[in-house]
Amino acid sequence: PLALGLSSVSLEVLRLVAGDEFAVGAAFVPFIVVGLLFHRVQGMYTYILMAAKRTRALMWVHTAAAAFNIGANLILVPRVGPMAAAYVALATYFLGSVCVWALARRSLATRLDAGFLLKVVLVSAGLTLVVARVSPSGWTELAVAAVVAAAAYAGLMLLLRAVSVSELKLLGSMLRPGRGGEA
Repeated sequence: PLALGLSSVSLEVLRLVAGDEFAVGAAFVPFIVVGLLFHRVQGMYTYILMAAKRTRALMWVHTAAAAFNIGANLILVPRVGPMAAAYVALATYFLGSVCVWALARRSLATRLDAGFLLKVVLVSAGLTLVVARVSPSGWTELAVAAVVAAAAYAGLMLLLRAVSVSELKLLGSMLRPGRGGEA
């Protein structure tokens, strides 16, 4: 949800944070945030490989990903322009996450809940379209849009039975100060 939501308001956020001259960078944001999403998925499976003492495999995946990234950027950026770097970053993170996931599955079988993922994507995409249509401007409107979208997301996920009330309560308790492992 955050990757899609941030992509829909990236132009306004960049305008507010960096000024109008950097607004052109909004075109890069969707590729970078989705790439970072894949990077976080890779991170989760990295822990499995580390626990299984498969660090050599991790080294090879990261070395190959770095070589791919450098090589693809050297070839594509001069021909396509700076947007190629965003494409290459997304491809690098995607390929790295697939490789680490495939290796980790050999050590610990995991499964993806396709129904849950479909609900997440559909609800996120729908809310992203609404936020983009509303087109909030300024910090106040962005903050209100974020709060309303988060509440709508939680409500829709409850209605679709993708999450339960007890799971939301657990999340809320982890986010409160003094709970969830905070010191």
